[in-house]
Amino acid sequence: MPPLNAMAPAAQALSLAETAPAVLAPGPAASRAFLHSNLAAPHRRHALKCHHSRPLTAVAAAAVAAAGESPSTAAFHGECFVVGDNIDTDQIIPAEHLTLVPSKPDEYRKLGSFAFVGLPTAAYPTPFVSPGEEKSCYAVIIGGANFGCGSSRKHAPVALGAAGARAVVAESYARIFFRDSVATGEVYPLELADTGAWKE
Repeated sequence: MPPLNAMAPAAQALSLAETAPAVLAPGPAASRAFLHSNLAAPHRRHALKCHHSRPLTAVAAAAVAAAGESPSTAAFHGECFVVGDNIDTDQIIPAEHLTLVPSKPDEYRKLGSFAFVGLPTAAYPTPFVSPGEEKSCYAVIIGGANFGCGSSRKHAPVALGAAGARAVVAESYARIFFRDSVATGEVYPLELADTGAWKE
């Protein structure tokens, strides 16, 4: 067993990581879409407890301490756009807009203007991106179970990021959407702590 003083940096780093979870900070006021969703479905009110997918082990904590880095925290501020369960990639970005090339700046901006245009207007009367705009005022998307299901397309998280969304908080994700979000780096996917893929 290593001497006690050799374990101290790892223990300190571990305690720092445990006290610094990802944080979601609420926006200044609830949007109409948020209020509509919560009034229409009061049974869906969950306490949002965000977590990192794996706890920081003593070995990882020691590596962080040795590198002189501190564990990161993430805080997302802004208005929230609330959607229900089983939001598929056709609702996020319909197939007709997949001809846009995200690596071209003007087409990237245009892709953002089409984010969530596939949502039914009867259920979601407030658009995610206002007509004639390229950016949304919603920085955080709150979703239900199985967010991002449907066909595999990297355009889905790219469209959300291009529209100005920074994070998606959902009960659970379709695995491919979660991976595409991580791979593209466009939106930060967070799950509720008591559900989601990490429990499988």
